[in-house]
Amino acid sequence: YGNDFVNELTGYIPFLQEAIFSGGEPFLVPNYFKIWEKIIALNPKVKISVVTNGTTLNEKIKDLLERGRFNINISIDSIDKAIYELVRVGAKFETVMKNFEWFRDYGRRKNLPVNIPVCPLTVNWQTIPDVVRFANMNEVSLNFVYVERPTSLSLVHRDSGYLNDIIEFYNRQHFENLTQFSQNNINRFKELIGFVEKWKSNNLHKSKAAVPEMLMHSWEEKIMLNENIITHAEAEG
Repeated sequence: YGNDFVNELTGYIPFLQEAIFSGGEPFLVPNYFKIWEKIIALNPKVKISVVTNGTTLNEKIKDLLERGRFNINISIDSIDKAIYELVRVGAKFETVMKNFEWFRDYGRRKNLPVNIPVCPLTVNWQTIPDVVRFANMNEVSLNFVYVERPTSLSLVHRDSGYLNDIIEFYNRQHFENLTQFSQNNINRFKELIGFVEKWKSNNLHKSKAAVPEMLMHSWEEKIMLNENIITHAEAEG
């Protein structure tokens, strides 16, 4: 889409209540900046929701966000550095955590929600309870994005024994319920358990042999093999 498309939005923007931008990475799309500037100029009350991987944050983006009403959804599939960087090949965990802190503080200053979308995968399911604790500690909401493809990374297609291990592990977790954020996030986690239970019921006929061999490697082995697992954007696609 070129400038003509951006200009065609002029007649619609005054009537918008919310505009949602995903990607790829929205903060790397030049035309999005043109649209955001037009929204801020014509209808600054619009809720602008952005799904970002959190890898890109500079002064241009910060200035734009301060002038608009941005609801930030920052994808964080693990707070374990090794697992995070295994899932999101090429990203630097420390950079994402630093950017997350800025986005979190932005939401607090502007009284705007900050949310963490999480994809439960075969490579990160053991670390998800810590993502819940991380969200609770930072007083942000989270939600789970369920992935069916690629099947090698999807929990939906695992055998019932594999899924039962997940259920038992999740049921042993305990969380402090101190805030409304905590309660909401705990509820989302309970919903995740319910989905895993449904997948287990659906997959009773599957044997453990159906699990791809790549899933049997340890995290350390995968890292040493430098397997290009997946990016979050590919998981959502």
